[in-house]
Amino acid sequence: EWIYYQKDLPCLNRKKLLAEQAIQIAANEVRKPYSRINLTTKS
Repeated sequence: EWIYYQKDLPCLNRKKLLAEQAIQIAANEVRKPYSRINLTTKS
């Protein structure tokens, strides 16, 4: 059986927040050299 967690559990929110912050930091660090590549617009 799957265990479904409540979305508002504090521990899950904290993990989600930390993960989002880590992703944001990693994205900023990794993608800056490639900033001229824009995936949202076609040229």
